[in-house]
This record gives sequence, C-alpha cells and structure tokens, in this order.
Amino acid sequence: MARFTNLLLCATEDDDATVRYVARLAVATSANLTIANVIEDVPRVARRLLPSSWNLPALVRAQKEARLESSTALARRLGARPSAVLLNGSPIKALMREVVRGGHDLLAVGAA
Repeated sequence: MARFTNLLLCATEDDDATVRYVARLAVATSANLTIANVIEDVPRVARRLLPSSWNLPALVRAQKEARLESSTALARRLGARPSAVLLNGSPIKALMREVVRGGHDLLAVGAA
C-alpha cells in the first residue's frame, strides 16, 4: 500500500462513499486527514435575480458547513482524526492553495 502522510479530501454533496474510503486510507496509513469544502463566489446574476431578503452567501455557507461537519463525523466514526477547513473561491485554485499550504501528498475529490 502506498505510504501517505497528509491527505486532503474535498467532500462533495452526498458522497459518503469517498469519505469512507479516504478515512479508511488515513487510518490504515496513520496519515493526517483534512476534509475541505469550497464556497464558490455567488455569480452577480444570481445576486440580482434573487430576492434581496435572501442572504445567499449565508445559506451557502450554512449548507457547506453542515456537509463538512457530516463528513468529519463520519471519518471520526471510522477511526480517523480529521481536521476540517472551509475554503473560498474557485474550487481548483482554493484546493491547490490548500495542498501547498498544508503540504498534502494526496488530494481526493468526491463526486456525487
């Protein structure tokens, strides 16, 4: 088995299978596990079309935080000790910045 020491998982919606797989990999290799989610910028057109009473950024943040908490709880139940990070901006740029910042040696991205 490959020897990883610092894993980064970008958890997407309803993809517990990827969380399980990466959490088990972290446990098997005694690797650190960081679970991330990314808040993308709300397009201007969406902000203009939605009612002003809607706080779309807050709604998106709450949903992403809930998914992040669900993913970290699942990983803990499987024996991993994950940390969590909520990133902002373009997903690919935010994840690459986190890979460099955190010194991760594996990036896994779930797909629903």
